[in-house]
Amino acid sequence: MSESGYIEVEERNGAIIVTLSNSENEIYSILPPQQAQDVAEAIAKHAYHAQTGRTELSKKIMQSNFNTKMLTRITNRIKRGQEKSELPGYTAADILNMVWTEVT
Repeated sequence: MSESGYIEVEERNGAIIVTLSNSENEIYSILPPQQAQDVAEAIAKHAYHAQTGRTELSKKIMQSNFNTKMLTRITNRIKRGQEKSELPGYTAADILNMVWTEVT
């Protein structure tokens, strides 16, 4: 929201209360937990599309491709460590660094 507005979300007595406010109005919505979660997921889905231009399906395809790529790299790294008789901890640390490099 703009500088003069805000969104507040709180849990009270098992319900989720959402307050949307600007300089002129306040709008309150009281939602049961599951409905609040559904709304949050819908907002996240649309926000993802608005930011990236990608649909949820393309995100799943990208995740699948990433998983396949990482599985191949990790498997190859484990094999290489076994061939060199490396200590498992050394191989694990190298794999962890490999994963962190990819996700950060």
